[in-house]
Amino acid sequence: MSTPLGLKLKELRLNHGWTIADLSKRSGCSISHISSLERGERTKPSMTIMQKLANALGVSVQYFFDDEQSQDANDLPSYISFEQLSNELKNFVLKEDSTPYIHLAKEIKEIYEQQASQTAILEAIAQFLKRQEQRNS
Repeated sequence: MSTPLGLKLKELRLNHGWTIADLSKRSGCSISHISSLERGERTKPSMTIMQKLANALGVSVQYFFDDEQSQDANDLPSYISFEQLSNELKNFVLKEDSTPYIHLAKEIKEIYEQQASQTAILEAIAQFLKRQEQRNS
């Protein structure tokens, strides 16, 4: 069963008129990896993979993780592009073990946008720390 990420990836690829092989050549990602993402068999790709796919498709990585369903790539909100980040931040984002922290930042942003209390943000951080501790033990 495909995931929102897989659906968006496939939709963008088809909008370009590309096969999976075409996207593979343009992004440097394997055909099997792209196919498994589109089918929802892989749901947590590394930021390196997502950056390669986003660059090839002409969108920001954030596009794939927005909660809104499909948007036309030309109607994307203006996010900071990867190229605008400092080298230190680029290195952090591209490290595979940074993914949980990026997800935490997105969760905090969503809580903040809902104008929830500071307690809700602290609870989200506490839950994150518990999950990290469980993974490390």
